Amino acid sequence: MNDLNLPKYLQDLLDTSRSGMGAGDTTGGLQTSLQGIADAGIAAGIADMVAVTERRGQQVETILASHNTVSKADQAQYEFNEGPCIQAAYEDGLLYSEDLSAETRWPRWAPTAWSLGVRAVLSVQLYNDSHRLGALNLYSTRTRQYGHEELTMARYIATNASLVLAHFRRDENL
Repeated sequence: MNDLNLPKYLQDLLDTSRSGMGAGDTTGGLQTSLQGIADAGIAAGIADMVAVTERRGQQVETILASHNTVSKADQAQYEFNEGPCIQAAYEDGLLYSEDLSAETRWPRWAPTAWSLGVRAVLSVQLYNDSHRLGALNLYSTRTRQYGHEELTMARYIATNASLVLAHFRRDENL
């Protein structure tokens, strides 16, 4: 049902999230919902690969990766304790690099990501509760310029990811 005349990928995101939340299963339902979020990021054209990072205390982990490359890129961030998803998981906001070959903020991670084929990245902090935060990580296989529309869309998709995580973590705690 598309009462709001949303683009198909956004309607699919909402439908998949609802479906996953309706499943009630904190494993399968969460993964279904997060996969819908990853699919929306790719369908929106703002990413080729997507990961969702969750932080619990000082531990961070990738709870969804659309491709093995992003699992490796995320793991390198955790090992180096630097990179956009690490920074976004601990700081309020949105971080991006349009060309990782010229990136100086993450001197160890950026070359590693480049060697994996990641050329640009956009990470948006996810809000859950005071103990769990994370980041939506949108990876591109080409350098790019992020415009206002892409940044707005990334925030929108991240908001949905936050709602999904909050739903499942609340149910998990009950």
